[in-house]
Amino acid sequence: TTQAARATPPPKSEEDTAVNNLSDVMSSIPFLEQPNFDLLPLLQSVEEKKRGIPLSKDDWELFCNKDGSVSNPSYIRRIIFEGGVTPELRPMVWLYLLDYYRFSDSAEQRENFINNKENEYLVMRSQWKTLSEGQIKRNKPFYKAKTIIGKDTVRTDREHPYFAGENNSNLDVLQDILLTHVMYDFDLGYVQGMSDILSPILIVLNHEIEAFWCFAHYMCNLHDNFANTTSVLNSKMTKFKDLLKFVDPPFCAFLRENDTYGFNIFFRWLLIDFKREFSLDDVLKLWEVLWTEHLTPDYNLFIALSMLLQMRQKIMEQELESEFSIFDNIFKMINDAAGDFDVDRTLLLAEVLYTKMINCPNLPTEIIPFFPTYTKSRLGDSCTINTDYSPEMNFEVEEFHFA
Repeated sequence: TTQAARATPPPKSEEDTAVNNLSDVMSSIPFLEQPNFDLLPLLQSVEEKKRGIPLSKDDWELFCNKDGSVSNPSYIRRIIFEGGVTPELRPMVWLYLLDYYRFSDSAEQRENFINNKENEYLVMRSQWKTLSEGQIKRNKPFYKAKTIIGKDTVRTDREHPYFAGENNSNLDVLQDILLTHVMYDFDLGYVQGMSDILSPILIVLNHEIEAFWCFAHYMCNLHDNFANTTSVLNSKMTKFKDLLKFVDPPFCAFLRENDTYGFNIFFRWLLIDFKREFSLDDVLKLWEVLWTEHLTPDYNLFIALSMLLQMRQKIMEQELESEFSIFDNIFKMINDAAGDFDVDRTLLLAEVLYTKMINCPNLPTEIIPFFPTYTKSRLGDSCTINTDYSPEMNFEVEEFHFA
């Protein structure tokens, strides 16, 4: 696939952005400065590289068979990983990426499946719609979920045209899907942040039943994020910390020294897959990459690593304001950086980091699971790695409250 030519947005001034020039970011990472890395070509390739051409309707039709099935899904995922999907094709492709449709199903099989899923959804929706107000009030878990959903839906992505304005019926659909999901997953119920996950899906699909099932499948992957926030926080942040300590020990040490080594201040990134860190249009691009699982199911960790390294210089060279601690300043930087990240830059840096790491022998055992295709036997002495790696695993975090 040829590389697409992309318009480059005007650069922001240092005062306007929380992220740094990519060359500065990469040249400051000790992992990339090891003698056996040829750094200059690497920097040039990242600066000059563009993301691939998005999967188009014409491309898609080449993969469609006469019976309605879709061939070569792994290659389709690769195209999407490299370049995304065109907006006109996105509603169709998302049904596959979110496991509503199977690539191998024929048109007839999909039609039967659609009918079954439509009936199943309508039954669950009718279960709560037919409850009386008295029944709802006597069902404390559902009453609580309904109350929180009502508050969340009226403030979810209201700046987007799809949800803007008074008496917008799309907000009613958003609420109906979330309430029906409570009936679908009684154990989880509703947790703040789930409306952020559903919103882009509903915007793209613009179809209540399809959006519900795609949301339900996505929530299967994110279920533990919402079901047991504190324990999952520890696990995810340990993984994140292990990656950073391997790539950039000095930066990791700096964060530890300033009480951010628990990394819980970055958890919002992973909790809702960066939904609040990018513009909504960029979130669509980023989520498509994650859903392909082209390189690893844990690719969100590499996205987070890319984002944090883009902030590295600003964090380490901060001017401490007297009334705030370094921790407070870093926390403020993380919040202020929302919306400043360039999605293409972030994705390209994440891919470079992944590629360079998987081509290193003797990866620490703690991070090998993030690289499904990693085998030491097939790798040569492509780089020199410090194997004296002993991350401190037992750190404590406070219970996370979604802001």
